[in-house]
This record gives sequence, structure tokens and C-alpha cells, in this order.
Amino acid sequence: ANAFVVRPIDTRNLRREFELMGEIFNDGWAKNWGFLPFTKVELHHLADELKFVMKPDYGFFVEISGRPVGVMMALPNINELIAPMRGRIGLWNSLKLAWQIHREKAKTARVLVLGLRKQFHGGATGAAIVVSMLEQLIMRGRRFNLNWVEFSWVLEDNDPALDILRHTNGRISSSYRIYQQRFFAVGKMNTS
Repeated sequence: ANAFVVRPIDTRNLRREFELMGEIFNDGWAKNWGFLPFTKVELHHLADELKFVMKPDYGFFVEISGRPVGVMMALPNINELIAPMRGRIGLWNSLKLAWQIHREKAKTARVLVLGLRKQFHGGATGAAIVVSMLEQLIMRGRRFNLNWVEFSWVLEDNDPALDILRHTNGRISSSYRIYQQRFFAVGKMNTS
């Protein structure tokens, strides 16, 4: 049996941690519809942008024999905190927002990243890893006194993720569709 450990994101080495996250995510999502892999530049930019709000409890890795194989990262729902500002984000409201994030005032959160290396998809070890990540998310949600957590986008053909939602009493709150249509050029043909 493969023993695994869950460790928090090391916020002192955020760029390196985001590189690991990207490596796992890119490997696990490579075959998904419309997938574009994260680049190192994008991952460093994300790490730099989130370094002021990121706390170790907001994300974690699952490791097997010291190798990161799964990752989950959730962040407080900023929209909940800025809604009362009604679009007026000046100096005072920016300071207020920073204080609310620091004091963990959000009552909702959003999972931004959930990834598992491809080799663990569909197997018992992979299922155990995902269950452990959900347990961690629930424990941390209780610690932060969250009312609910949103799971970002889940593709409608991602049956394993949808099964997780069903078994945890999750519900689909929104559905988005992308349509494609071919356009034909219509014009006059010169016959002279």
C-alpha cells in the first residue's frame, strides 16, 4: 500500500510551490477538453499576486514517498467581501478588504485548483488521495467557520469529480455552455 502525507503549502517558497502545483495540474489535466498548460511565468505571476493573502491553510499537497502527487488550493471568496463596497474600491475600501482577508472574515471560499497526477486517476490510491483532500478541505472549512465552498468549474464529462460532489451532498449551482458555429462568407461573384 502507498502511504501518503498531506502537507500545507509553504508560503515562504510560494513560487516553488506554484511550480509544483502547475506540474501536477498540467499532468492531471492534459487530456481535458480545452486544456492549456500553465507556464512557469504564469505560475510565478500567480504566486507573486497571491503572496499577500496566501496562508498555509489555504492549500496543501498530498505526497507519496516525498513526491507531490495531488494538490488542492482554496481562497476566501473576495466577491463576498467586496459586494458591500458597491464597486467603490478606493484607498479606504482597499485597506478594509486587506484587513478582512487578514482577519479571515469571509464565510465562503472557492477551490481554485484540484489536481492529481494522471497515474493515480481511476485507481484506489487516487480515490483515497481525493477523499483525504476533501477531508482536509472540510476540516479547514470548519476551522475558518465557512458556510460553504464552491468548486469552481467542473466539466460535465468529469464523472469522478461529479461523483465526489454527489457523495458530499454538493450541488450544481450554475451551468455554462460553449457553442460553436461555422460561418460562411457570402458575397457577390463577379461574372464579367
